[in-house]
Amino acid sequence: MGLPSSAGRSSLTYPGYKDTPAHANPAVWGPLPVAGHEFVRDQRCQTCHLDGGAANPIDELRLRRDPEWLIAHARDPQVIAPGLREPPLGGMNDGQARSIASYMRKVRVGVPVPAMSADTRLAPLVIGRYCANCHMVDGEGGSVGPDLSRIGSRHDAQWLKDWITQPDAVDPVANMPAFGEVLSANEMTVIVSYLAARK
Repeated sequence: MGLPSSAGRSSLTYPGYKDTPAHANPAVWGPLPVAGHEFVRDQRCQTCHLDGGAANPIDELRLRRDPEWLIAHARDPQVIAPGLREPPLGGMNDGQARSIASYMRKVRVGVPVPAMSADTRLAPLVIGRYCANCHMVDGEGGSVGPDLSRIGSRHDAQWLKDWITQPDAVDPVANMPAFGEVLSANEMTVIVSYLAARK
């Protein structure tokens, strides 16, 4: 996620980015900013965003560009300056990019990252990587699929596991991809428990 060394090193600018989504509490760390905090530590970002690197460390940036620009940059770092330097291999997917945008809003607001164990971080990482582009959680994410913020009040853990594993086995006209062979057993257990508890 490198930036040009001149304009980009001081800040990414756009006045409208100062506003968080109207329905997302900027002081609350939902799953997307938690995931984004982890994703920005990926080598694809850290290649450029480090002390003495091509761009300032991410935690020091104060964004003023719009979320669409940031999401596009996270998905394909070369879009900011094609041909200027070798981009890191592979961008982030849409959900990861949304998570990074959410995390950067927290950086702007100055809300400290909550302490949490690796197990506690796993569910947000699954949501950020696989769910956030289609589903909204706590006011952030995509809108193609249903909002997952209170999904546990509508479905129990077994239904959620069956749905995530093979949606068309639950509903033949389901348009959600199956994740039974994508998620590890531990990821499946954690995400099902996390979603079932959201009531």
